[in-house]
Parts: sequence; C-alpha cells; structure tokens
Amino acid sequence: MGRRTLGYVIMTLSVTGVVVLAWTTVGRLALPSLWGAEAAKQGPSFGEDEKEVVQLLLESHTTWETLSGQATIAWHREGATQEWTETFAIQQPYKVSLELEGLKEYDGLFRVWMSNGEAIYEADERRLYTESRMPAFALESYQLPQTPDDIDADTVYRHPMAMLLPTPLADYIFPVALAQSGGRFQREGDERIGDRQTWLVDWTREDTGDRQRLWIDTQTGVILKALIYSSEEPDELFGEVFLGDVVFDSSITEGTFEWTPEADWKYVDAAEFHNSP
Repeated sequence: MGRRTLGYVIMTLSVTGVVVLAWTTVGRLALPSLWGAEAAKQGPSFGEDEKEVVQLLLESHTTWETLSGQATIAWHREGATQEWTETFAIQQPYKVSLELEGLKEYDGLFRVWMSNGEAIYEADERRLYTESRMPAFALESYQLPQTPDDIDADTVYRHPMAMLLPTPLADYIFPVALAQSGGRFQREGDERIGDRQTWLVDWTREDTGDRQRLWIDTQTGVILKALIYSSEEPDELFGEVFLGDVVFDSSITEGTFEWTPEADWKYVDAAEFHNSP
C-alpha cells in the first residue's frame, strides 16, 4: 500500500485549458508547468507593450539574488474555499527554505522543503524527514530564452528551480515559463502592493479560454499576485496567489537553509518517505 493521498488538490492551469489537480499519492505536489510545457501554443508574436512585459518575465530570475516572504494560496471549488500559507526564503541559485501550513482539513499539517545548495530535505506531518541530492540538471547551466525573439513556439522551458519546488508558487517566483506560453499580455495600468510598484496585466488565451490577472513587480518581474479564472466560466475565480511581505536582496539569517530535525523526528530514505502510509 502506497502512502495515502492527502485528499487535497492544488490547481494549475495548462495552456490547453485542462485543469490539473493533484496532491500525488506520495504526498508531494504534482506540478507540471503552470503554462502547459508540452502543449501546442501560439507563435511568439508580441506588440511593443507585450514585449516589455515578456522581457521582464524572461529576465526576472537575473534581477534579484535573495527573496523572502509569506504567500497565501487559495483554491475555490464547488462553493468551498481552501486556503494555506507558504513561508519562503530563497538565495539564488539553489538555496531554498519552503514551509507549508494551514490546510484546515489536516490539523497540525506541517511540510518543509529545503535546499542548502547541495542536498534537499523534506519533512511532513508524520515527523518523518528524508534527504536527497540536488539533481544534476539543477546544478548545470540551463538554456533559457533571453529575449522574446528567442522563444520557441513549440516548447516552454521552465526555470530549474520552478521544476524542483513542490508548489504552484514556483512559477510565479520564477515566471520565465509564462513568458513563453502564448496568449496575450494586456497592460491595464499600474498598482502598488505594499511598497512595490506593479504592472496590472491580463494574460489570456482565446483558443483555450485561459485567463489570469497578474500583478507583476516592475523591478524584478516576480508575480506578486495572481487571480486565476475558469476557462469555461470566464468570471468564475478558481485560484488566488498572493505574495505578502516580500523582501528582495536582503541578508538571510545564517542557518535558514540548514535542516535541523527535533529529537523525535525520524530519518527515512526517500523511497520509504514517499511510499509509506
């Protein structure tokens, strides 16, 4: 018997209009690209305003070195809302501390995903933890498009850390995939979120009905807020992502990326961690 399904779903929208919903049976988030990496997509033809948005998204990961904050993610389905928080700290290129909590259906649920740049640590509500090595693809140089003209009309290249992080938050912090995903980027104005100036942008795909409203930090390209709408009911809100209290390029406390289990936490190998009930 494999590890139980947690029974909660995280929503990502593929570029084909299919909604992907999954906590996997191993208890990790199944996160294909938010933007449908293997789906056919529109060619990279952008107006001048769109090119400015796309360029900012493509180069976002080069504009900051550290980022910390707390995100709120909400999922609306069949008249019910489930909401949780993710506290994060990131030091590029490979150091991450991610802590998830607040799913009401699972009192005491506590999940950690942490990388010190060489090893990845995962822990859960069973007070089990495991360790694995950083995969080779994340440590090697990665070819990402640098400008709108570099975008391949048939392929979406996600940022390596967006592929590793087990959260839908990843593709908003590292938004290079969105820039490559076809559709139109319509700037609707400027708004402030806290002390950050943002572009308010509607991203839509007429061929699939996908739509998101995005608040894009004008200095870094990180998406600080997103409203995700149903492809079938244009005014129906499916999901919300909000990055609050974000701090860029500030010193992160020593030890943030080091895993120190409490005395009663038990180490298990990765296979047991992901497959035991």
